[in-house]
Amino acid sequence: MERHAYICNNCELNLNDHKADRMYAVNDEGKRIMCFHPGEMRRAYAILGDVTDEEFKTRTGVMYPYVCLDCAHEFQMDLERDLKECTKCHSKDFEMVPKMGGKQCPRCKTGIIEEFETGMII
Repeated sequence: MERHAYICNNCELNLNDHKADRMYAVNDEGKRIMCFHPGEMRRAYAILGDVTDEEFKTRTGVMYPYVCLDCAHEFQMDLERDLKECTKCHSKDFEMVPKMGGKQCPRCKTGIIEEFETGMII
């Protein structure tokens, strides 16, 4: 899979998908620990230890990159578990970064986000 960049054709806001979906595991203290590719499953089991399949499902998740359409803040969120709002301004109006191509820039509100291939493989 190739990484993409999402850049405004007016103000040059750059929304990279370098924070593409990332698995995490919740440790015994309740903290999310990122499990990077490759080896994300091995890392998750190292964090969780000997757990049942059901406990594995409840203590792991995936974070996706989002951008707030009101304040242009970039953040990561697990839509299945987190509050569905911007982590900065608490707006409910946000979009996944990889879906921003062709849409209005959330920062300048006049430009259009253009999608570019970076040539980098993930």
